[in-house]
Amino acid sequence: MEYEALKHALMAEHDPQTPYETIHVADLVLLEWDMRRHRRLYNDVLMAAYRDEAAKLIVGPESIDPRVHLRDLEEREQAEAAARLTTGALVGSDPQERRQAEEILAKAGYRRREVVGRAAVNAADRLERHEDRIAELEQRRRRLRDDLDRMKRGRSLRSDAETIEAA
Repeated sequence: MEYEALKHALMAEHDPQTPYETIHVADLVLLEWDMRRHRRLYNDVLMAAYRDEAAKLIVGPESIDPRVHLRDLEEREQAEAAARLTTGALVGSDPQERRQAEEILAKAGYRRREVVGRAAVNAADRLERHEDRIAELEQRRRRLRDDLDRMKRGRSLRSDAETIEAA
């Protein structure tokens, strides 16, 4: 959902009646947008770590000795290029390519969950920043929604009192 669509949906849902309610809903839109951004970043960090971890497992982590014969070096470069294609497919959007890449990973002796787990451990510091920020934003959202609910109840009580006075 794009920003304007999110803003429109939340404004319609909360139907602010005062400038202060409008400010609260606008703040809620910003919080929701920021949480979505951090969730996307979290996912991007994890998928990049997954791709890198899978590449290491497929090709192997050993470094190339400059004294290695040129043919061996070419084979290693070809293996690394194949690993890049395979690992790109692991995090790509094509389900058939992803399945094929997972089969290659399985032939190397690794399951997807195991590799994602390793990736999460390796990227823990980077992931934690986003997790912390999301948790903080969720708390702020809860407080903001509670405030909006109190304002709506107050609006409803005022409306009931006006109806009684008119009768």
